[in-house]
Amino acid sequence: MRRASFVSVTTLIVAALTAILGPTGMGTHVLAQDNPETLPSLGWRAASSALEADGSLSTAFSSELTSGQRKRLEKQIADFSARFGSARAHGLQEGQLPPKEFCVSYLTLDGAWRTPVSGGLFDNTLLLSEVAVIATVQDIVPGFDGDWPALLIALSDVRPLRPSSPLPNYLLAPADRMVAADRVFCGGAYEDPFAPSIGQRLVVVGSWAPNAVARVGNRVSAVGIVEGEGLTWRFGHTRATDTGPETLDDLFTRMDEFIDGGLFALTDGIRRLPVGRPVDDELWDARAEFSREWRQHYEEGCRPISADQTAEGEWQIRRICKEGLAGASEAAQQLKRPWSRLCEDGSVIITTSAPDGTWSVERTCPGSVR
Repeated sequence: MRRASFVSVTTLIVAALTAILGPTGMGTHVLAQDNPETLPSLGWRAASSALEADGSLSTAFSSELTSGQRKRLEKQIADFSARFGSARAHGLQEGQLPPKEFCVSYLTLDGAWRTPVSGGLFDNTLLLSEVAVIATVQDIVPGFDGDWPALLIALSDVRPLRPSSPLPNYLLAPADRMVAADRVFCGGAYEDPFAPSIGQRLVVVGSWAPNAVARVGNRVSAVGIVEGEGLTWRFGHTRATDTGPETLDDLFTRMDEFIDGGLFALTDGIRRLPVGRPVDDELWDARAEFSREWRQHYEEGCRPISADQTAEGEWQIRRICKEGLAGASEAAQQLKRPWSRLCEDGSVIITTSAPDGTWSVERTCPGSVR
């Protein structure tokens, strides 16, 4: 049954764009008075405060950076100026997503930081993320997360996808590239970077941070761009095993399955752990261990559909399996449909875990998840 008290499908139609869009889609931005100029606890600063009019680093911003971060940003500024001179001279507007040809140098994130702790599975991303909401982009503030271009996105009409999700006022997301202070700053060179527009509807799955901020772009996150009733995903699991639900209805059904099946109870404690960088091993071990164990179900051609805790405190898992699947990638794709529809396939079975690690088999799908 659809959770009408949490998400009304009629409110999910993409709002009409309220900003004049740059050539490549990102709304041109003027810093609104009520948006923060800096978030010290998150290391983020608005570009209008981080950069002087001539494109150089402001004294305040420079003092917050490490020596390496400062040198990398100064090199980008110098390299762009030497090759292109002015961004405006090439028709580029402040705050827009510029063509990647204007990136003369890139920042490179550590490979372990880029690799999603979800193991490339959207289900893991959902289970390990504290925030799961759908919201409208109200404003976009270009800035920097350390030396990395980052967007602080003000959200409105924020609605939870599950009852326990906190409701963020802002979304902090890495920017592949952006125009600021008549220069182009680049964090990467992706073919499909995240470039939201004011008025756009987003599904945000990420970590909870101070100042009521949802953070994405780290190793436990995903953002779904709503296009009509369809979804296009960025971050986290993308380009990996599982591309996530393709429509809003599929997403809502997946959330319903997880809630009805009690799967979120498995990760109640893990989801609330702070999300740091990979060097903070204590923040990642529990997530990584759960992710490895959960991925093993998919490696065996199965997708978990429910979890019940026994009187002894052990978890009993039920999963839907299909014979003949070759590994986690094929299982994630073949079993991503609602489990009730999968039950119409005569080749699927339901298995239930036993305390000794074995699985008992139910030859037919039951009438409910539990």
